[in-house]
This record gives sequence, C-alpha cells and structure tokens, in this order.
Amino acid sequence: LYGMERVALATGYKYFGTHDWYKEGRNALLARKEADGSWTRGAGSMGGGPSTSTAYAMLFLLRGSRPVLFNRLEYNGYWNNRPRALANLTRWFSNEFEHDVHWQIVNFNVPVEEWHDAPLMVITGAQEPKFTDEQLDKLRTFVYQGGTIFSLAECGGTKFKKGIRE
Repeated sequence: LYGMERVALATGYKYFGTHDWYKEGRNALLARKEADGSWTRGAGSMGGGPSTSTAYAMLFLLRGSRPVLFNRLEYNGYWNNRPRALANLTRWFSNEFEHDVHWQIVNFNVPVEEWHDAPLMVITGAQEPKFTDEQLDKLRTFVYQGGTIFSLAECGGTKFKKGIRE
C-alpha cells in the first residue's frame, strides 16, 4: 500500500482503473488493525516486524488524507500536455503556506460527488474538447454544487479556448 500511495501522489491519480486507491487502502488497513492500534501484517513478512508494518500503515493513512486543492480533469483528448504543472503549483502552495496539499486527476467515470475532494477543477488542453451532453451535465452539476472550474489553453490552444467557451 505504501508503494501505491507513493505512485498515486507522484502521478496525481485518484483512481487506478476504477479503484479509489486511498479509500480501498484505508478500508483494508483499518480492517487489519490490531486491538492495540498496531499493524502486524504487511512489512512484517519482510522481516520488519510490527513496528515497520505500523509505520508504513501510518504513512499511507497520513499522506493519503492530506487536503486536495486541485482536481485535473482527464478526458478524451489532449488534456495532459503539461503533466507536472499542478504538482509544481501544489508544491509551491505547500511551501508558501506551510501546509501540505495535494492535487489529483479525476475522470467522467465516477459520480460528481467524488470530484468534491477539491474545490477547484482544472481543465487543460490544446485542442477543442469534445464533451458529451452527459459529461457537460456532470461539469454543470459540479459547479451548481459549489465547485469552480478553471480552464487553461496550452500550446496556443485557440481551438481549446473556443471549445470551452461554447
């Protein structure tokens, strides 16, 4: 789980396929927690013992539950031309305000309610985004429920700007 957490936080993915890595990992860890609050299964099988297992479980739970400042929308098209942009921005926020925050990538395959981990949705691209009516309804619902959408045209992106306005 610790390795999964590291990959997820580095890449920004909230989901591996359709699996919410943090929610499923948290539930698995909490189901295996001992009565004294420790974890004895996990790293212990590699010779680390309960102390090592507990330390990795705590790292997973603490790092994975930090506040999420930005969602980045994954959609069909050129949405990821600058894959480290939000990572760099959230690192700046974390340093500037001395409080660790994260970013994550979300998609249209999940309910809008799962987008509300972050108040801000960032949509980027260089080409015209081709959203279906159902996808546009999800974006509207996100805004109606209090979310804010930022769009950023990349590589000149005049087609993206036009498509977002439409």
